[in-house]
Amino acid sequence: MVCRSRYIDDPTLSAAERDARRQVARLRGFYSHLMVFVLVNAGLLTINLIASPGRFWFFWPALGWGIGLALHAIATFNRGR
Repeated sequence: MVCRSRYIDDPTLSAAERDARRQVARLRGFYSHLMVFVLVNAGLLTINLIASPGRFWFFWPALGWGIGLALHAIATFNRGR
């Protein structure tokens, strides 16, 4: 596996290019987190509907994880403001 920081911290790049690459890495990390959040919670919803359709519990893990995802979004999109 290639070390990503080598491409971000390349000394031949200008400061603006390094900042842009860091922001792209942050965005990729956030969108990966979002994709996993959606897929896992869709799976939990499916399990909930099959196993205990009268009692909805899937939203508790989604709520907790959603708070973490919201904090990740704030950290990612609030840079430079």
